[in-house]
Amino acid sequence: MAKYMNPYNFVRLRPMAEDARQVPLGHKRLVSEYNGEPVYSGRLRCLLTAFGPLVVLSHDPADVQGKPGEHRTFKRFFHYPGDERPVIPASSLKGMVRSIAEAACNGCLSVLNEVYVKRWNNFSDAYPPSLHFCGGLDTGGAFCPTCRIFGTAPEKETGTAERGAYPQAFQGKVHFSDAIFQGDLGDIYWGPVTLIPLLDPKVSDRVWYHDPERGSSQHPLAGRKFYYHHDDLEPKTEKEATRFNSTVNPLKPGATFAFTLDFRNLLESELNLLLYALELEPAQALVQVNGDAITFNWQEVKKHEGIYPKLGYGKPAGLGSVCLLVTEMKLLDPVARYGGEGSGWHIQLKGRRLRQVIEDQKKRFRLSQTFVRDGKRYRQPYLSDLRNILRFPNNIVCFRYPKMPDEFKRYRREGIKLPLPGHECRWEG
Repeated sequence: MAKYMNPYNFVRLRPMAEDARQVPLGHKRLVSEYNGEPVYSGRLRCLLTAFGPLVVLSHDPADVQGKPGEHRTFKRFFHYPGDERPVIPASSLKGMVRSIAEAACNGCLSVLNEVYVKRWNNFSDAYPPSLHFCGGLDTGGAFCPTCRIFGTAPEKETGTAERGAYPQAFQGKVHFSDAIFQGDLGDIYWGPVTLIPLLDPKVSDRVWYHDPERGSSQHPLAGRKFYYHHDDLEPKTEKEATRFNSTVNPLKPGATFAFTLDFRNLLESELNLLLYALELEPAQALVQVNGDAITFNWQEVKKHEGIYPKLGYGKPAGLGSVCLLVTEMKLLDPVARYGGEGSGWHIQLKGRRLRQVIEDQKKRFRLSQTFVRDGKRYRQPYLSDLRNILRFPNNIVCFRYPKMPDEFKRYRREGIKLPLPGHECRWEG
């Protein structure tokens, strides 16, 4: 059993397949099929349930004590002005789901844009060039799967486009609403906790972020960074308040939020990826269906293994463990709607039928991320890594950062690297 583990690990990178970037089906065409695939438009209703303490910071001056560069205390969860209900902004939801989708399908590295790379001593040659951000490449109007779903913008101002030129930008085909807290507002907060220091990633530091055994000597970037769930579901705290840490007031486990996701002109493969990135693989024993109602039994989450996303502030300190479930799916026929044949809503899925459809579509996505060698089928390493990092429970006894500076210097001197996800038991500290 591991003595301790860094609170994060890396999803391996692979060169993007030559046919992964494709010209997307746009927003205005009214079709039911494109390039041999069914096309879907519609709306998902979703439920987010926190099974650990959860924080999305409110920066309202009334909710913050302390100035930047000092110890800061954040009293409440993000909320609308004049409304006490906690809210998860749509941008936070979309960012979380997109980062999972990029890792799950080996999409482009959208976070490593030109500005970020230059900030960290230009290590753009440390990862396969095929993974460069779509918005920074002249791709002839073709984009990776995640950019076709979530959209992409040019990396920098490109001036006025010439007539007939292919764009470096594409408006996403999904729209998230804010997620609104559900239920009684009484006694929803954990209480103030002073977290361990949460520092910026040092991507150019080769101790953890470069690992040739995960990629190659030519492209040694270790991969995409994700944080583990902590089995005890307790915030990692410090007694002393310093300028390097902050005090927060998380929501208690069991907090639930509802939101909607509208999608337009998604190919079936794109919808499958979106659904997988939304839900991942929650333990089926905990997904409760009562008629049309679908809920997550968070109280029993430690008893059944599943794969879940992390959201919000304080992920290295053990915060942010959540479960997302699609609770309703409505499909729209744009041809009927805009052809004057009624509202166009023609399929509504709820309850057990919905759960069966969702699981089938996620299974198709997982199958698409496999390959056959010597007659056997294997899961792509990036999807295996993602699943192993986001697994809960994971039976890792202790998470902590290396003690500075002695341990960190030793790792640098001896070339000690993190174990591959799923092999943490080999890590001896």
